[in-house]
Amino acid sequence: MAALYGKNESTCPMSIESGATPWRQLLAKEGGRLLLFARQQTRSEADAQDVLQEAFLRIWKSKPDSAAVHPGEVYTAIRRTAVDLGRQIDRRGLREAKTVAMDQAEGVHLSWFDRKTEQDERRAALESAIRKLPGDQQEVLILKIWGNLTFDDIGKALGLSANTAASRYRYSLTTLRRILNPKQIQT
Repeated sequence: MAALYGKNESTCPMSIESGATPWRQLLAKEGGRLLLFARQQTRSEADAQDVLQEAFLRIWKSKPDSAAVHPGEVYTAIRRTAVDLGRQIDRRGLREAKTVAMDQAEGVHLSWFDRKTEQDERRAALESAIRKLPGDQQEVLILKIWGNLTFDDIGKALGLSANTAASRYRYSLTTLRRILNPKQIQT
């Protein structure tokens, strides 16, 4: 329970109290287990927390606040909500892949550079070199340069330490220097 709220259970707003609703009692008693189950059903901690909240909302909409809630109902709602979320994520991925495939078939190429400000040859060489980077280095490089994020922000976004983000950035620059010859990167 403490992991769910980042507090100790005695200060948790959902701690068991004499006049607590069945919802609050259930969350206080089973919250940690419910979150663990949600985590097993999803792809990330953030998704698990969203699924748990959505599952509670789904049940709450169908029952009054004072009605008793059986943990089995919540586990079922978590599973169904996680399946719905997984399908939603998969559908979005398919739509995005389909859009990219259609763009490539039509000769449309999504560029990371503004054609008006970069020479086509330089842009093409840089894009090709960036695509050759490992995925984790590519992510950090894009977030640092195009996202204009600090290493601390990049670390939080990717679930890394700031030092790891900085290391991946340095590795990406080293790899780019190796891939590109000096004439290709100079203006």
